[in-house]
Amino acid sequence: MQIKKVFNNNVVLAQNEWDQEMVVMGRGLAFQKKAGETIDTAKIEKTFVLEKRGVSDKLAKLLRDTSELYLNIASKILDYAKSQLSYKLDGYLYVDLADHMSFAIKRQKTNNRKCVWFYREPVP
Repeated sequence: MQIKKVFNNNVVLAQNEWDQEMVVMGRGLAFQKKAGETIDTAKIEKTFVLEKRGVSDKLAKLLRDTSELYLNIASKILDYAKSQLSYKLDGYLYVDLADHMSFAIKRQKTNNRKCVWFYREPVP
């Protein structure tokens, strides 16, 4: 498996031997690695296959802009959800959840609470 793009030390965009693009995660997976190098498969913990063309650029931006902390929290939440639910969850949910947490926390830190009134209004 070859690295196409490094997002951080633990997340890369890679291409497997069947030319499938995928996001691969693992502790220290990309430490001191760069595009074109191979991945130590023993370090892979999670793999998300990108099924749609053009998604990798959007995903790359999301992963680059999202803290590793939120990616790890989203992973733990979805692992728990998978253990409790009887149906399969979409792999993109992981990135969506991490992005949502990142955006919500940024808004909280900047005191941008434009939608808070909606949640505080009593239901008639």
